Amino acid sequence: MLQEMFDELNKYLIEVPQKVEISKINQKEKQLGLTIPESMKDFYEYYGSDGTILNAFYIFDKLENVCIENKALTFGYTHQKINRLGVTLERLNSKFQSISFFSEELHDWFSEGAVFPESFFFNIAAWQILNLLPAVVRMELKNDEFEKLCQKKFEFFNEDKKYVKGYKIIACKYNRILGCYLREDEELYLGTQDDELLENLKKELEMDFNWL
Repeated sequence: MLQEMFDELNKYLIEVPQKVEISKINQKEKQLGLTIPESMKDFYEYYGSDGTILNAFYIFDKLENVCIENKALTFGYTHQKINRLGVTLERLNSKFQSISFFSEELHDWFSEGAVFPESFFFNIAAWQILNLLPAVVRMELKNDEFEKLCQKKFEFFNEDKKYVKGYKIIACKYNRILGCYLREDEELYLGTQDDELLENLKKELEMDFNWL
């Protein structure tokens, strides 16, 4: 399922990254002596060879640098390398392999806001890709207004609540336009390869956009 969704995401790219060989991911698993979440494997298979996507907003480690650190499987950093990202070993062996960030100041792990790793890895992949698109706009939008907009115009890549409600970033799409809603900031970002599509959408919605 997640691979099909990544295939959909790749339609927004001019050049699709070359996939990482599964054998290399399996080798990393053996090296670490643990089971990497399937969604993380899918993410690295699709985007692990593309440093531009890996570093577009959050900073993801190259596959060879994924490691065990501070009792967690670590794979990157939040924006501007502020906090380490990972799944604690305790969570890794539980039903909910939630994503966490590590506070150097408090020397502890805290929730990144994603109970399910598949929700994190898909929606953050969409956000990384959107940040690379040539035409991007931002608009302020309350949560209920975003939900109405999705009913009226946009659609989700997957209607499962795991993807729609499972992370602070929610990916959506409309007519070759990729959208990412940041719930905590109440902002909707829209990106595309063709700025004319955004101009047309602006007229359809009769809403103001801030061009970035």
